[in-house]
Amino acid sequence: MKFTIVSPLFVQLQQVMDSFIIFYAQQKVPNSLKIPWSQFTPSTIRLAPFPTREYTDDEFQSIIKEVMGVLYLLGFLFPISRLISYSVFEKEQKIKEGLYMMGLKDEIFHLSWFVTYALQFAITAAIITVCTMGTLFQYSDKSLVFMYFFLFGLSAIMLSFLISTFFTRAKSAVAVGTLAFLGAFFPYYTVNDEAVSMVLKILASLLSPTAFALGSVNFADYERAHVGLRWSNIWRASSGLCFLICLLMMVLDSLLYFAIGLYLDKILHKESGVVYPWNYIFPKGFWRKINVFKLFDSRSEVNSDNHIEEKSTSSQSTMEAISLDMKQQELDGRCIQIRNLHKVYNGSKGNCCAVDSLKLTLYENQILALLGHNGAGKSTTISMLVGLLAPTSGDALVFGKSILTDMDDIRKNLGVCPQYDILFPELTVKEHLEIFADIKGVNKESLDSSVTEMVDEVGLADKLNTVVSALSGGMKRKLSLGIALIGDSKVVILDEPTSGMDPYSMRLTWQLIKRIKKGRIILLTTHSMDEADVLGDRIAIMANGSLKCCGSSLYLKHQYGVGYTLTLVKSSPGASAAADIVYKHIPSATCVSELSYYFDLILQVGTEISFKLPLVSSASFESMFREIESCISKSDPSLTSLEHEGPTDFGIESYGISVTTLEEVFLRVAGSDIIDEECMEGKDNIILPDSTPSQTCDDYVEDKTSRFKIFGNYITVFGIMLSAVGRACTLFITAALSLLNFVSVHSCCPSFITRSTFWKHSKALLIKRWISARRDRKTIVFQLLIPAIFLFIGLLLLELKPHPDQPSITFTTSNFNPLLSGEGGGGPIPFDLSLPIAKEVSHYIEGGWIQKFKESTYRFPDPSKALEDAIEAAGPTLGPRLLSMSEYLMSSFNESYESRYGAIVMDPQNDNGSIGYTVLHNSTCQHAAPTFINLMNAAVLRLATLNKNMTIQTRNHPLPMTESQRLQRQDLDAFSAAIVVSIAFSFIPASFAVAIVKEREVKAKHQQLISG
Repeated sequence: MKFTIVSPLFVQLQQVMDSFIIFYAQQKVPNSLKIPWSQFTPSTIRLAPFPTREYTDDEFQSIIKEVMGVLYLLGFLFPISRLISYSVFEKEQKIKEGLYMMGLKDEIFHLSWFVTYALQFAITAAIITVCTMGTLFQYSDKSLVFMYFFLFGLSAIMLSFLISTFFTRAKSAVAVGTLAFLGAFFPYYTVNDEAVSMVLKILASLLSPTAFALGSVNFADYERAHVGLRWSNIWRASSGLCFLICLLMMVLDSLLYFAIGLYLDKILHKESGVVYPWNYIFPKGFWRKINVFKLFDSRSEVNSDNHIEEKSTSSQSTMEAISLDMKQQELDGRCIQIRNLHKVYNGSKGNCCAVDSLKLTLYENQILALLGHNGAGKSTTISMLVGLLAPTSGDALVFGKSILTDMDDIRKNLGVCPQYDILFPELTVKEHLEIFADIKGVNKESLDSSVTEMVDEVGLADKLNTVVSALSGGMKRKLSLGIALIGDSKVVILDEPTSGMDPYSMRLTWQLIKRIKKGRIILLTTHSMDEADVLGDRIAIMANGSLKCCGSSLYLKHQYGVGYTLTLVKSSPGASAAADIVYKHIPSATCVSELSYYFDLILQVGTEISFKLPLVSSASFESMFREIESCISKSDPSLTSLEHEGPTDFGIESYGISVTTLEEVFLRVAGSDIIDEECMEGKDNIILPDSTPSQTCDDYVEDKTSRFKIFGNYITVFGIMLSAVGRACTLFITAALSLLNFVSVHSCCPSFITRSTFWKHSKALLIKRWISARRDRKTIVFQLLIPAIFLFIGLLLLELKPHPDQPSITFTTSNFNPLLSGEGGGGPIPFDLSLPIAKEVSHYIEGGWIQKFKESTYRFPDPSKALEDAIEAAGPTLGPRLLSMSEYLMSSFNESYESRYGAIVMDPQNDNGSIGYTVLHNSTCQHAAPTFINLMNAAVLRLATLNKNMTIQTRNHPLPMTESQRLQRQDLDAFSAAIVVSIAFSFIPASFAVAIVKEREVKAKHQQLISG
């Protein structure tokens, strides 16, 4: 140790001012104790720093201190981006909602994500701890290092979850989420200043990257001092926030992000899933489960829509009567009862009714095939039944349980094969079935056998250990079907299960579905009429959101088909013998149409005539067909006998008969609105006197549509011929133009055509991009609003930085550890009380925080050299006392709970009565020396005036920054502003790049190129 007595200029000025105050007070106060201080020349006062142990200054930690936080943060960016991507990917691929449909609870889903990535970040934190234990964090407690990085990893998981709630596309989420995560670090540059209040630093620490960076400052400071952060000193701040608060803030951030993320995940709009009202968290809407789905008012259901009752009444005629067993199932609750289910979507152009007061019952041991055109409401109905969408009104009971309040119980026995494949690309077929079997509660003992049985059933036994990404589309549908059936679900919903399958696999799937229907309620949707006819015990047809009819296939054919269709080809339009023969044998036959106008005009060939024949007339078919064939043979010139007199041409060339198919029923029912509209416009209907207009009109238009298909074939051939001629003309014109261009360089025709095509293509693409931008609101926000908001916030934070000119400060011991030492100031003051004058002065020290130093066992490594230095610095009299005080401070260094900032050693009593002392100060505290000098001078003033209420208040107001210092600060602010601007404007190219990559990914660009 080297003793040095320092006397800074500020202390000298302070001493002059205090000496004048003490001298002036003695002159004004009578009967005061006269201390021989001159007006401006006090007694001897010395300053010496606290003794310190031998140490090494780590300059690396001081250099890296400011950038350590951002370096650590950059290292976490890639895992954070992957976390955001995977989280949104499951939402984008509807895997999340698919898991919910199979009975997985929301809290378990989020817990799985948390545990998975918590383990990953725990491993990362352990690796970082091991790699840095001998370098960056050599002196710190290794458990604290691990806890520091692990807690930041947890907060990063929750922040990623919060960010993912705003997005439905993984690529957009990664681009914006990563920048947002990095942007949460920049408040660190604003609050990492001693002039910033503790409250602002804590508020900024609500962003976990900022709290993480502030914690890195403590690590750097303690490592630089070769002390290190330990559990015993984490509450002591080296600068800014203490490390304990940083850890607690990261824990608080994790909880806060998770709570906000859960709330936003419920209320934000999404493509699928239930969207809760914003106030669902309040007791009325959440704890009592009231108004969670915006339940409809029962009075409005009864009174507001009278047309619903009328529609239900009118549709009873198209509902097949149910059996006694079905009625008993309704009484026992062993069915699915859909009661006035209604769904309305609110759009910018008005409300759209997707499902209009649907009433339907599904029974056990049956397959209900639900048919309808695209947009008829089938998928919306299924989404409401499985809990992905909340109904606007109405309800459905599944085995007696409401979809509004008991969806968790319903999903325990629910198996769903949706239109899309809810599959994980990285998992195998076996792993998929095991996961969903476990979700459905299959016992571990029977898990393997259930998986093996299911892969055999769906025909994937040879693909058991194949990852899903290597499967074809048909195989993925098989796997989705197996997922729906595993676990012995009582309710199975199959939404187009055979789409993408080859005919052989389709037939096997049909057999499987028919085999497993016993004991189950199966709802099947399909666009294949053959599939519905084969599988459907009952068939329901929807159109425009409402149910049109429901019954068995035979019932619907009876209801809408009227039996058989007989088609006769006549040799001439005027031949009437054909109709006479039909009416002769079957008087109830109905003439559908005579398609004479179009074909006679274009092809000049014979015409056709069609009849609808009742099913009960099949007994008359034999005699009718014999007579028709007889007429055909007599009309043949090669078979005509010369013996016949009169006309031998009956006008019949050929005939054919067919039974009504389910496809015809579907076209009539689902397209009834279009047919009615065409019927009103038809002017050439052929209506027999014994037929009703509506029935004949419907039949006519149906037959007219089929005839137009034949007519369309001729038009197609004609169009091909025209296309070939046009193509030849185009080649000829192109060759001619090329020749002209070769002969004459000044020819402008080709360039004119090229220029015209360029503008047409440019106009088309601009219109496409304008429409896309207008409908993709998120892209507009990222391109326009987000950069502006980010730029505004970043520059605002720079503007909110504390003013460079420091405020004045009052010297008092209350500034030292006020929360630890209580009233009176900053901890005990070691005081040498061996002299009478020292005891007398100590009685007047404010607060009385005096601690007499004791003899210590500590000795400096070279005691004689230490004593020599002390005598050289303080003189032969004071030198030993200064050495003793230093030894005491060194020996009690680890015993003191609070930090100590000053110690006082008094000089012996001088002959002239003057007072002298030495202040030992903590050199790490800038204001320690003048504070304790002020403390001693105030005590001398009270002693001199014998008045304990008098004091001296000393304030230090630093000079303003010089112009050079201001320029340096402005350069730093300009650099920070440049970073903020760069990040803000990086949103713009990122948002444009998403659209370009998307077109390339979905082959839209390729389609445009091959289209010209």
